[in-house]
Amino acid sequence: MAASHAPHEIPIEHEPADSWHHHDLSAEGMPQREHASVANPLALFITFVALSVVTLALVGIVQMYYYQQVSGVGGLVARQDKEATLRMSADAQLYSQESERRLGAYEWVDAQAGTVSIPIEAAFDRVIETYSRAAEASGR
Repeated sequence: MAASHAPHEIPIEHEPADSWHHHDLSAEGMPQREHASVANPLALFITFVALSVVTLALVGIVQMYYYQQVSGVGGLVARQDKEATLRMSADAQLYSQESERRLGAYEWVDAQAGTVSIPIEAAFDRVIETYSRAAEASGR
């Protein structure tokens, strides 16, 4: 059989309450009126206007800073575009030049099949001519 014993408790000790805890009017005096119990509409309006003006000014400053730093002349975007252009490799430049040359030249694509590449301007002219003839033939 297990031995039983009394639960362990720590006795609660309090100091005697002072006069403030008893709300003795001789110790604390008459209660004060509640602070800001009546709202002042003029003061609230002035505060609202001042905060609104400050907020709009800060938003404007941030927008100007953003434009200057990111999208303005000499901004981040302009610098990145310039750097990207300067970093374009020689291979990319050669590819660009070759593409431009091929868009403006006649050359064989497949000689056995009889396929040729013509300048893009000549291709435009041929398409316009073909559609013009088709419109004339249909009487439009």
